[in-house]
Amino acid sequence: MSAILLIEEIGSNEPVEVARLDRMAPTNLGRDPEPTGITLAFQAVSRTHGRIIPLGTFWFYQDLGSTNGSWHNGNVVPAQALRLLRSGDMIQLADAILKITEISDTGIVINGPQKDQPARSLIVLEQDNFVAEYPVPDYGRALVVGGPGANLEIQGAMLNVASLIVER
Repeated sequence: MSAILLIEEIGSNEPVEVARLDRMAPTNLGRDPEPTGITLAFQAVSRTHGRIIPLGTFWFYQDLGSTNGSWHNGNVVPAQALRLLRSGDMIQLADAILKITEISDTGIVINGPQKDQPARSLIVLEQDNFVAEYPVPDYGRALVVGGPGANLEIQGAMLNVASLIVER
């Protein structure tokens, strides 16, 4: 079962479905995002306002330096910053309000991790690029950076010493 991101525009009437995204590639949002992006017909929304990005088993929102800003659940999203999206979250792009709902491919709303998705994960990014996702176990080590048995290797003088160990 794969997750689909349902995006609905919230206005004065009932929510209106804007798009359903799969995990294929990032999707731009804006007044004129591109031929394959999501178009939002709001004057205050920038031409290419933001982007929804699938990373590992999660979804993220990124403001692309918009003129009138973005908010995630009422909090300002700085330009280029990534914000983790969860089912039920609200994203505001200038004066457009979008509700995010994660659904299964059968249309059932997902409110927690799916069976193929860990309950907790550590997402590793390098300069805003996805490197890997590591499940955080109920106990024990989730990630070792550098040294013997490392999940992520480090180049340099301290190759034989772990630089970071994440445990639960």
